[in-house]
Amino acid sequence: MYSTIHSLEHGAAIIWYEPSASSEELDRIKTFFDDSAHSDHVIVAPYSYPDQGAAGKLPAGKQMVLVAWHHVESCDRPSLAAAFDFVAHYRFPPPAGESYKGEAPEQGAAI
Repeated sequence: MYSTIHSLEHGAAIIWYEPSASSEELDRIKTFFDDSAHSDHVIVAPYSYPDQGAAGKLPAGKQMVLVAWHHVESCDRPSLAAAFDFVAHYRFPPPAGESYKGEAPEQGAAI
């Protein structure tokens, strides 16, 4: 978990998903962000930290949570459109034509 916090400092966006979630849309998210053209400063991972009590699980009823430095968006279910939009604005560097809206203190540094 500590490496993810360090990645956020550098402008990464994290797509956390409920480990029990299984859908074609979640597979699309994983495949899209696994592609080297889209994976820079993006982490896609299950959120499961059972030793952390309630904090070790996503909020009730949420299957995906998007996180960037000082920004969080939760989703009832995985959505590539929501993940793409969040990453396009809160990951540094943003894709061509998009503006960075994040606040990462060390944006762009290698993670």
